[in-house]
Amino acid sequence: MNVHKLLHNVVPFVNDSVNRIAFGGCGLFAMLLHNVLASKGIESHIVLVRGGCYDEASVTRFIDKTGGDCINSAILAAHNSNKHHYQLPNHHICVSVGDILYDNNGRQDDDRAISDGIEPDMMEHALTWNVWNSSFNDSNKGVDTRATINEQLLFALKGATA
Repeated sequence: MNVHKLLHNVVPFVNDSVNRIAFGGCGLFAMLLHNVLASKGIESHIVLVRGGCYDEASVTRFIDKTGGDCINSAILAAHNSNKHHYQLPNHHICVSVGDILYDNNGRQDDDRAISDGIEPDMMEHALTWNVWNSSFNDSNKGVDTRATINEQLLFALKGATA
């Protein structure tokens, strides 16, 4: 089945299953969605998107400030720095599939990517090292957030093909 039709249907499952996913959980959602899509041979990218006061220039400043040469090396440099004040310069993270952006609210037609793709391991590091949003709690009242999102994505995308 067409991946875009399936992605349109996955949102209610995730939003109903994970409390407050829309309040800081977009990075975790994007990483998990990217991983599930990759496991099905579907190309996707984790990207920072425009929002608030952030744009392409913000990403360039972050890369320059950390001494990285791309978004992925900048995340690693931000972690390795003794200065723990580096945060990814963005308001939101999505997954791009082709030229369409998705987040836990579904298709995002009003957003645009402002970064190259973030490697899944670097997104994991950003989440773990608080280079991303440190306000989102990875556990939800005893519910394993990662497992819940992953289970919902795998179920919803079981018929997806590249």
